[in-house]
Amino acid sequence: MWFFAAALVYLAWTVKAVRESRTCGTPQGTLHHRNYFYVGGSFVQQGSSILAHGQMYVEHLSPAVITQRFPLLFIGGHGMTGTNLLNTPDGRRGWADYFLSRGYEVHILYCGIFIGSSEIYI
Repeated sequence: MWFFAAALVYLAWTVKAVRESRTCGTPQGTLHHRNYFYVGGSFVQQGSSILAHGQMYVEHLSPAVITQRFPLLFIGGHGMTGTNLLNTPDGRRGWADYFLSRGYEVHILYCGIFIGSSEIYI
């Protein structure tokens, strides 16, 4: 029973933190441009559909002012996806924003079996 009480307290705290982060009236995060592209892949026939297969989804974040010579490349692992770098569950900025604020371009790869790189019906 204590587990459910602790879970409810944690949930209430998280909801409160998210609401506060959204209602503070100031924009959050580093000013940046967001783009995406796919690398590799092929189209395969499956029944009456054509599938995009084997591609890799890449999200490209570029700060308003680039001050670092080389971009950073993040590759997910252990079943994690790149969304873990964008923000935290309680609404705080994530690692991508941290590096954007320091002038780095950021590329986030979603490889093979991860979300964003799966088969797409056309």
